[in-house]
Amino acid sequence: MFENKLTKKQIMRLIAILQVIIAGIYYYINRPNADSISIIIYLAISFLFFGMSFSKRLTAGKTIKKADMTKNQKFEQKLELFGLGIALFSIVINFSDWSSELLFMDCCLIDLLMSPMPDRTTAK
Repeated sequence: MFENKLTKKQIMRLIAILQVIIAGIYYYINRPNADSISIIIYLAISFLFFGMSFSKRLTAGKTIKKADMTKNQKFEQKLELFGLGIALFSIVINFSDWSSELLFMDCCLIDLLMSPMPDRTTAK
């Protein structure tokens, strides 16, 4: 499918920024009745990923090149793109209340940024 050319630190910091943006969108959509717990959870996940980006243990290792991907890893990326497509399609269908689709879209975007995960059969 596609190769992620970012380092693992950059990916984790990008996910942290994405969580802050999603929290802002959620607050903007539900402004009069915004659930503060959901916003706090998004921001806590953001701080968690930002903090983890400084860990040498979590950011060590190389990213997987496109030529080295297995069929399972390519299929995983296709499923994540399909899930993101479903989330965007459901937003188009039910545009009046799309705050419920933010969590699903957020999970799909995080999976796409973190993919492909190392395959257990080829991991050493």
